[in-house]
Amino acid sequence: MIKVHNAYRKYMRKSMITACTLALLLAGCSSGTGSSADPVSKPRDVTKLTVLYASQDSFNQVYGEMLHERFPEYEFEVIPREAGTTETSYGYMINTIPLEEILAKQQPDLLMLYQPEYGKLAQQGQLLGLDSLVAQDKLDLGALVPLVTDYLKSEGGGKLYGLAPTFHSEALFYNASLFDQYGIPYPKDGMTNSELLQLAERFPTDGDAANRVYGYTTFPVISNPLRTLMDQMILMGHRQGLSVVDSTGTKIMSDGSRWRDLFNAMASVLHKGAWHLNYAPKDDLPDAATELYYSGRAAMIDGSYTMLTELEDYRSQHPDAPQFPNKLVRMPVNPDDPDAGSPLQLSEIIAINAKSTNTEAAWKVLQYLNGEEWAKSLEALGRAIPTYKSQAEARNGVSLLPFYEGQRLADRDDEPYDQMPEKFMVRFEEEGEPIFRDAVEGRKPPEEAFDEIVGLGQQLLESMKK
Repeated sequence: MIKVHNAYRKYMRKSMITACTLALLLAGCSSGTGSSADPVSKPRDVTKLTVLYASQDSFNQVYGEMLHERFPEYEFEVIPREAGTTETSYGYMINTIPLEEILAKQQPDLLMLYQPEYGKLAQQGQLLGLDSLVAQDKLDLGALVPLVTDYLKSEGGGKLYGLAPTFHSEALFYNASLFDQYGIPYPKDGMTNSELLQLAERFPTDGDAANRVYGYTTFPVISNPLRTLMDQMILMGHRQGLSVVDSTGTKIMSDGSRWRDLFNAMASVLHKGAWHLNYAPKDDLPDAATELYYSGRAAMIDGSYTMLTELEDYRSQHPDAPQFPNKLVRMPVNPDDPDAGSPLQLSEIIAINAKSTNTEAAWKVLQYLNGEEWAKSLEALGRAIPTYKSQAEARNGVSLLPFYEGQRLADRDDEPYDQMPEKFMVRFEEEGEPIFRDAVEGRKPPEEAFDEIVGLGQQLLESMKK
């Protein structure tokens, strides 16, 4: 699943046309009795570039002002993906036009693609190959994070068809001061989930909820409290290369011993109170995981690049907050495949339509959006990690390498979703949640609870397949 962040900052689009028109009118007038044959300046020829993007408004917010200033000779017209909203019981859902339908009717010059779309269009011959353009302009691909360019070439069958200005990933943030205070060794790259939770258990669990320290805090993966514990376990299982359903779609948690170990470790650390996971919101528990970490009361937290900016903002707004050393290491890994890394996502891939009649202009824009100038503006905003290496190595003294170094980027199918009944995972999580809570809160032994959850899942899978 691709998470697309549509706004790095809100730009105000300037009314360039009005200003230019006024300037031309003034240039054509005279304060005296000039001849009617005086030449009048002609407007510069404008090249129209069509761009596939969510909407014209979101394009203007993300790219508008800077692209208009950098390329005044181009007019950017958006071919929108979005087609209004539909009200549902969960709120408003954005309706999107299928990519195939858009390309069948229109041929945008520049394509802002989601990750799964890129390889498919490249294989279908719908994207312009960039290798010859890169060689022609001597574009230094070595200035970009290799993890990203290697992936783009791999998805293009060894050829390059697009570039991605930014990407998203997670790292484990830790408060070095708390580790020093309690004499606990720092987290390290290459830890497993079990090692992470064992570190968390070493922190004290006494004290009232309003003031005590936690070894580990995380955001609930989803906001639905009916599924928080189960969803967190499945997320951590995916990090270890585990799947709930086997490849045939017939058996639940076939790698039972590894799932059992993870379940037992989670139940233990949550029962002891060393891990703050607000699975059952209560008035006497802190609600925001980031608030705990920023205020110096949590030793570790899973976080994205945006948390670096948020921590800076928090400290500026709370000058009395502790100024602890904020450090990063890689997220826990699958011990059998440690370089697989955490799920790393390209924000969007910019490619040129193979049928574009404005390839020269489109290539200039694509280069700019993947160059150092644009990367510096992105780094200043702190919303996503720039692919340009010089801006992707550190931020305010904090190394960014744990977000991507030593990892590879690949599309991973964590579950055989095509073999599973629709909504199976939702029902499995919701029906397994009360059993998990019983284990965490001491009403049921973890071993017994785990066996009950597996039995529930197997029965549910078989009944939903009938």
